Parts: sequence; C-alpha cells; structure tokens
Amino acid sequence: MQTIRRGLKFPVPRGAAANLTKGQGAGRSWRNLLFAMPFLFVYTWLLVYPLVAGIHLSLYRANLFGGAHFIGIDNYVRLFRDATFLQALGNSCLFVALSVPALVGLALMLALALNRATPFAGFLRGTVFAASVLSVTVLTIVWREVLAPDGGLVGKALSAIHLVTPAFLSDARLALPSLAAITVWWSLGLPMILILSALQQIPSEVFEAAALDHATPWTTFRRITLPMLTPALVLIAAYECALQFQLFGQAQLLTQGGPNGASRPMVLFIYETGFNHWDVGYAAAASQVLFLFILASSLAPRLRGLAGTRLGRLVKALNLGTPRLWLPRAPAAGPDLGAARVQRAQRVWGWARNLFCAAMLTVMLAPLAWTLFLSFRDNTELMRQSALNPFGGYTFANYLNVAGGTGLARWFLNSMIVSLAQVGGVLVLSSLAGYAFGRLAFPGRAGLYMFVVMGLAIPDQSVILVRHHIFSALHWHNTYAALILPGLSAPLGVVLMTETFRGLPASLEDAARLDGASAFGIFWHVLLPQTRPILTSLGIYTFLLSWNDYWWPLISATRPSMYTLTEGIAAAQSNYAGITGIGVLMAEAVLAGLPVLIVYLVFQRRFVSALTSLVRP
Repeated sequence: MQTIRRGLKFPVPRGAAANLTKGQGAGRSWRNLLFAMPFLFVYTWLLVYPLVAGIHLSLYRANLFGGAHFIGIDNYVRLFRDATFLQALGNSCLFVALSVPALVGLALMLALALNRATPFAGFLRGTVFAASVLSVTVLTIVWREVLAPDGGLVGKALSAIHLVTPAFLSDARLALPSLAAITVWWSLGLPMILILSALQQIPSEVFEAAALDHATPWTTFRRITLPMLTPALVLIAAYECALQFQLFGQAQLLTQGGPNGASRPMVLFIYETGFNHWDVGYAAAASQVLFLFILASSLAPRLRGLAGTRLGRLVKALNLGTPRLWLPRAPAAGPDLGAARVQRAQRVWGWARNLFCAAMLTVMLAPLAWTLFLSFRDNTELMRQSALNPFGGYTFANYLNVAGGTGLARWFLNSMIVSLAQVGGVLVLSSLAGYAFGRLAFPGRAGLYMFVVMGLAIPDQSVILVRHHIFSALHWHNTYAALILPGLSAPLGVVLMTETFRGLPASLEDAARLDGASAFGIFWHVLLPQTRPILTSLGIYTFLLSWNDYWWPLISATRPSMYTLTEGIAAAQSNYAGITGIGVLMAEAVLAGLPVLIVYLVFQRRFVSALTSLVRP
C-alpha cells in the first residue's frame, strides 16, 4: 500500500496553492504547525528515532539486558559469514521469486476474466478479496488442516485417486513453495482489485477500434491491454516484493522455519536472534539489511525512467522496435473470414475464462468450507482420522467449548479496544496533520511533509528492537498503551488526508474566512465534513490492519490476559492436537475470522473504492 501511494503524482487543482493561509505574521504561521505537532511527535518518537537508533545499535555488541560494546561493522561482517543468515536471506529472495510472479500473473488473469458486470463475477471478486482480510493466524489454522498429511483436505483428495500425500510443511524441498502457495491464496485479492481498477480506466474507444479491426482477444490483450497496464503492473509488483520480503507469520506458525532452516525467512531470523538469543546488536544489523532490500524493492519503479531513456535509445539503435498500441488493419479482401476467425477466438476465450473462474472459485472456497466443516465435527472423530460422514455427526460442542473457557472472549475484547483506539487516533492525528500540510502555511512545511512521506519506506521490522526497548524502559509492555501507540505512527493516513485537503476547492473556505472564522473553525466546520468518505475508508483500512496485526502483539503482550485475538489464536495452535482439539481450534478460527469478514461485507464498496483510488492517475 505504501509503495503504491508513493508512486503516484497527486493532482493539485488550480488555486490550491492560494488556499494556503497568506498574509499572516510569523507567530501565526508557527501556530499553524501546532495542527501537525501531535502526529509529528508520535511519528518521530516511534518510527524515525527507532530507525536511526537501530542503525546505531547495529554497530554494537548488545543484548536485551543493557550491555553494549562498540564493534563498528563487525556485526555486518559476521552476518555475511553466517550460514544461517545467508540461508534465511536466500529463503526470503526465493520466496519473493516464487510468490510475486504468481500473485501478479494470477491477479492479471482474474482481472481480465472478471471485468464483467455479472452476479457470478461479483461473487468471485468478493470471495477472492474476502480471503485477504483474514488474519495470518486464521490463515495458518485453515491451511494446517488443508495440507495435513493424515486427514487433510488435499490428502483426502489425493487418496481418492490413489496418490501418496506429500509432507508439504515438513519436507525441506516443499516447505517454502507451500508457504508461497498459501501466501498467494491469501494475498491475491488486493492486486486483483488494483489491476481491475486500472483495466477499467482504459478508454472503451480503444477496444471498439480493435473490434472494428477484427482483433482477436489475444491480439487485443497483447497490443492494447498489456502495454496500457504495464505502469500499474510494475507498481503492484514492486509493492508485492516489498511486502513479501516481510514474511513472518506463515513461517513461524506453520513450519517454525524448518525443517533445518529450509523455510526460515529474514524476519524470523531477526525475531529469533533478538528475542530468543538476546543478541540485539546482531539482530539490528540483520534488520538494516532487510530494510535495504525492502527499500530497493520500493524504488524499483523509479528504474522505469532509466529504461525509457538509455535502454530505449539502445533498443532504437538495435532497431528492435517497440510494441504498438494500434492494431493492423484486417485484409480488405476477406473481412468476413476475419470476423469468423474472431468469433472462434472469442468462443475459445469464453470457455477458457469460465473454466478458469470455476477452478479459482473452487480453490478459494474449498479451504474455508473445510474449516467450517471441521468446526462442527466431534474431536474424537477427528483425532481417529477416520472417514468423515458429510451427512451426519454434526455438533455445536466445539463452539460451546470456545464460549466456555478458551479465553477467546478476552482476546476479542482486547482486539476491539486496540483496533477502535487506533482507528480514532489515526483519524484525529491524520486529519489534523493533513489539514496543516494541505491548507496552511508555516515555515518548513514542504520539508516536513517530505520528512513524513519518506516514512512510507520504513518497515516495522527495522524499528522493532528499539521500539521494544522504548516501551520496556517505560514499563508499558502488557498494557493497552503499548499495543495502541505504534499504530498511530504510520504516515500513510497523513499522506492520504494531505492530498485530500489539497484537492478541495478554495471557495469552501473563502466565506468562512470573510466571517472571521479561525483556522480550526474552518477545519472543523467547513473542510473536515467534505472528507467524510476518505475518513471512512481510512478508518476501515486501519481497523482491519490493527485487528489482524500479529507481529507487534507477539512481542509486546506476553501475558495471556493481554493477548489480542491474533496472538491468542496463535498460542492455541501449539496445543491444537492436545487439550484444545482440532474441532475447537477450527471453531476458534471461524469465530476469529467472522468480525473482519462482517466489516468487509458491510463496507465492501467503500473499502474497495479506497483501495482502487490508489492507482488512479
């Protein structure tokens, strides 16, 4: 998300510069900065300072107990001599190479197939995107039972055709590809929606001209659709690369980095080094290396400008040519033959599209249906791994056990408190800072705004060690403050609100200014009501992000009474085959996934609209 937003050029309407308050004295201009100060304080305290301090910490031999000794770059030298780190680095790169092309390719195919206004297309779009709003803990519960060698959904399907079920998660050759496949299933919704939005922005006149020229679907895709989608595809691929380098939850919960480190990514290496082995300086050095990889992925779209100049001149010199956006005219002698050929191609495309959509619907729904099915089965029956009768043997006992004493109610309450508090905090801080940067004048406004935008490139993994130390020094771990405050430092909401305020016409505030309204009065009574749709979208996005967060609660909340829902469900997975039982665990997964699915279904149009706005020119 951050990478996509960073790659845009936001329109500033004529007269927007005049909206900045003019004719004010230096004191009044400095007072305008007060609107942005609350966010700038949290942002600097919990994001920028931890990044700088983390770079400094990487130059020391340090541990969690406070001992530190300056060693220069020895941690970095040690990293690239460490076989475990090099294996983790290679795993992360291989995971990105496996998952990103599959994500972008499948998302493109789905967008092309679902670019229709039909009930089935709408249902499949909603199903694909609904999977992406599940938390990583629910995801891993679902796929643990789908891929289980004995009794899993895939195992039963292969047994039905007399094939041996591979050990997907415990085979060193299959563990990382299996995690990549699970991640593609989970993450497919967002790139599909973004590509679909970009696809719908291509002028319909271009496709009408192609139809008049008797262009087949393949020719239209190759000559028109793909070249015009390329900028969006490059941006989405860069975002996915940056995101997939941050693989953690799937590996930690499903394989624990095994077997023999075959699926340990860089983030899991950082977590184990810093919080299990207490080698904080070494973990900080590893986090900075990860930051450089993520930064390089984020900046990849900038290379397109170089490709369009030097490489473009090279291509021209070699007389290789470039793809044309226009289509060759059909031969004048046989227009009827061309039309018949197009009709055959369209029929083939229609059959292929329908088969592909049916296969994708099966793949997306089968794991969810299997989880729901198991949640109503008796634990004793499930542990026997016997054939399950789909027409009988259902029970609500698993849901009654969850309600009776698994801690789910407490975890649910904690998640609700944290998520709603973060939504309120983000909306307040982002709207105030966005108003200051978008409509007011004060010294250093442009530089401070660039300072905020640069924070979009900072991943949580590069600041987590210092952030943990900050809250440890304050004795705030296992408190709501520690769970809530880090989420308020993300700069995306400020960037979004700044561009929203800049886009509002000056006429909205002229009358209020003539009536002597203060800067806050104009903000509260005139401009803020105009941003309500964007605020709603930002609130929904923040809620889902906070509700599904696993990385920070795992580190900050160590008491079961302070677990969020994602952390509590993760803790239950370690005991799923013992006291808890598979059926109870499946019931917990269903109940944990319901809130975000309900939020998504209720606000689906607004949420998808907010996401698709990110690729609009």
